[in-house]
Amino acid sequence: MALAAARLPFDAPDWLGWCRPDWVLAVFFFWAVATPDRVGIVSAWIAGLFVDAIIGTPLGLSGFCLALATYLAKRFNGRLVMFSLLQRTLAVLVLAEAVQLIHRSVLTFIHGVDWLTPALFGPALATAVVYPAISLGFVALTVRYPVR
Repeated sequence: MALAAARLPFDAPDWLGWCRPDWVLAVFFFWAVATPDRVGIVSAWIAGLFVDAIIGTPLGLSGFCLALATYLAKRFNGRLVMFSLLQRTLAVLVLAEAVQLIHRSVLTFIHGVDWLTPALFGPALATAVVYPAISLGFVALTVRYPVR
């Protein structure tokens, strides 16, 4: 959540803000696939509420999106476990884009934000780019410190 709330430097170009990965989504996706009995939809919703409070988006929007993403990851867990890392990364790309579409549609309805901007596709691509590193990092941690 700290990475989701981190601000860019003032002299950073505008396009860099469009390429911010959805860190919380990537982490919840990994844990929903790796240990579906330990990560639940309610915990994803609560984490999303915290993200909403930190970032300043409408309360419950990120919670709903994270809960939906966690539900879908748990629902298709049997298939996702058999996928390679590349295939799971593509699944993260599709899921992150669906979440971004929902998020952007609600913000357009509430605040009148422009709907079709590079910010619609950038975060999903960035999430897919960082997901293999997150996945490999957590796998290395669970090998060193097994989950009981």
